[in-house]
Amino acid sequence: MEKKKIEQVVSRLAAKSGSSIYIQIEDAFPGRRCVGGKYNIASQTVTIYLEDIKHQCMNLFSSLDHFYDFFTIVLAHEIGHAEDNDLPGLSEILSSTRNEIERKKTALQIEENAWRYTEGLLDEVNTGILQTIIYHSLKPYKENIEPETA
Repeated sequence: MEKKKIEQVVSRLAAKSGSSIYIQIEDAFPGRRCVGGKYNIASQTVTIYLEDIKHQCMNLFSSLDHFYDFFTIVLAHEIGHAEDNDLPGLSEILSSTRNEIERKKTALQIEENAWRYTEGLLDEVNTGILQTIIYHSLKPYKENIEPETA
């Protein structure tokens, strides 16, 4: 992937969002999970993992043709976490409640908030690609709740 194009996307989204967070790009998530991006509330840092985004893009679209859109969407989503004024309170609920259904609903709310922000921030990416990524991102959260609320 072209480093200059990635840096341009980072600069453009940072400016467009007005966010003061620190954005760093790394090759791969250090754990065993496939994580495209992560927001650290304590350090106010978004980290994007390029190899994981490539893997996710291949899994979802069977090619890297949409890599830059995918990268842009993941970055906007992580900025969405950083700009979510409700995140500190939701994170507190997530870490303090023992009610598993409440934890799952809170986790879904955190993700939905970030995706709403993403949709408002991005007007230059293909809407079909964006909606596909959102659907697949939220699907496990929703499926995790459905059996317990049915």
